[in-house]
Formats: sequence, C-alpha cells, structure tokens
Amino acid sequence: MSFQTIPFIYINDCFYHGEANATVRAAGRIAACRTSFNFVPVSLREEPNTLAFQLEEVLQTSQGEKMVIGANLASRDIIQHIKSNHLNIENGLPFVAFWYMQTLVITTANPEVIRTIMNLSASGALVDQNNSPVSHIAVLEIADVLNIIPSHYYYTNSARIQGKTEEEMKNYIIHTQFRSMYFVPLAADAIMQGDLPLEKLKNIPLAQLDSEFSSQYSKYWPKKSIHYIDNFGNCKTGLRADDINFVPGSKYEVSFEDFGTIELTAYSRLTDVPSKQPALIPGSSGFGYDRNSRRLEFVINGEPFASRVFSGMKLVSLEEGARFEIRKID
Repeated sequence: MSFQTIPFIYINDCFYHGEANATVRAAGRIAACRTSFNFVPVSLREEPNTLAFQLEEVLQTSQGEKMVIGANLASRDIIQHIKSNHLNIENGLPFVAFWYMQTLVITTANPEVIRTIMNLSASGALVDQNNSPVSHIAVLEIADVLNIIPSHYYYTNSARIQGKTEEEMKNYIIHTQFRSMYFVPLAADAIMQGDLPLEKLKNIPLAQLDSEFSSQYSKYWPKKSIHYIDNFGNCKTGLRADDINFVPGSKYEVSFEDFGTIELTAYSRLTDVPSKQPALIPGSSGFGYDRNSRRLEFVINGEPFASRVFSGMKLVSLEEGARFEIRKID
C-alpha cells in the first residue's frame, strides 16, 4: 500500500442531502483500496447539468494536481432515451475516464458532462498528462476492466471466506446497482497503481459522443440560464464577459421567462456593488484565471438574488435552469 495519501473527491447523487448509508458504504470501499485515498464525498442532486457544473468547478480548483475526481449521476431512466453505437448502456450510462494533467477523472458519461469536457478542451485549458488537449475519453466497460486488471482488485479475502468464486465476483460487480461503490473505487485504484492504463481501453473522440447524444437527448442548459444558485442566493449563469460585451458601469436589461424584466448595473466585483442593490458581476466560478473565464452572476449585495422580490416583478424564487434574455441598454 502506498504511503502517499491521494485525495478522492467524489461528486455523487447517492450522497444527496448527506445520505449516510450510501456515504459510509462508499467510504468503506474506498478505504479498502490499495491506494491510500483520502475520501471527500460531495452531495449532488439529480440534475446532470449541475454535475457538469460541479465537475468544471473542481477541475479548476484541483489545478491538475495528483488526485482522483469521481463524478456519478446514474439515473437509469436516461437509458430509455438514448441508443448508443459505442457504449453499453444496459445497466445505465457507463463510466468514462481521462487525465487532466495529474488528476484522474472518472465520470458517468452524461451528455451534459461530455459537452462540458469537450468545450473545456476546445478552449485549450483542459490538457492531459502530456499537456495535449483532451480529445478522447476511455470507456470503462466493467467487464473489460475486470478482464484486464489482476484478480486481487475484485476477488478479495472477504469474497473467498464467503465462498465466492472469481467469476461470481466478476458477475456481481458487472450487474450491481451500486456501481459507484463497487466499481469506481476499484477502477481508480487499478489506474493509480498502474494496472489499468487508459490506453488499453476503448477510447472514443469526445466530439463523436457529443454529436451522438445531442441528437437524441438534449437537455443542456443554454448560456442564458441560471446554472447554479449558491447558499447566498447568488445566481451563477452560463455567460462570460465577452458573450454580452460586459462593461463595468453599464446597465443591462434582463428578462426572465415567466417572471418579468429587471435592470441591472454591471460592476467589476461584489465589493463595488452598493448595499441591497441588484447587480451583474463576474463571479468566482469558471475554468480559468482571466476575467472572461469567470461566469457572470446576478447578485444583491447583502441579500439573496434568487428569492428577492423586486418592484414590478413577480419574481418570488428563481430556480436553477431558469432562462433569460439579456441586452445592454446604455
């Protein structure tokens, strides 16, 4: 067992609202790995666009350092809407993997996640261990992985004591409902130990998967929508500064579908926004370090924008995914 502790950040809908049973079982499975992982569970509600958003956020803050990022949203109803020529989706969307510098990423192949990875790669910001743009992802077909890695990863002393054979354990892991517990830690462990090079697996171009999924199951939130609402009520959008010719001091008219219209003044940062005033600012989220990489946010200094009632609007509570139009008016 390695003496270097490697963070394992796990964004998982199974942990939603701090679901204790799923979290403790995943913690036990990860602690049993040969790689010394430091398990960091992250709660996720069942919304693939939110998974894509959170994955982008942790990729930015991880800075490509040595760690594992797991991302799982395995709602089985999606397989009713997607047919794939490249992936086995019989037991839900498969897991895919890629390297972001020294960070190993294993995620369910949600269309929204594939699109996000592809967009980040196209910007030149998402690069692999060789500093080349990520253009392909490895497909972690469970049966293929189990046939490549040494049996000690899945055929443990516990399995032997319970009278199970290697084939029985393979079959159990292939068909398990809780793949993010029984399979993902196993795969991450084997990859980090050098027993599962991604080059040995089927690698598929990102653009190919994105095109295939988009034509069948398009639920992407557009740039002009709220992608995340934080605990302060700030609304993070899909827009960057260049998308709207963002100019501090200018005013913008924002019209929300089903709610109404409001006028916002643009500021360079939250500190510059007058108290209790609604505003538009480059926020703290986004992949990259220049201003144009930051997501624009709707904020009120001192109050939650999402639940604030404005004069002339019946805006009671915005939700993630809410769409809007925006235009510069001076």
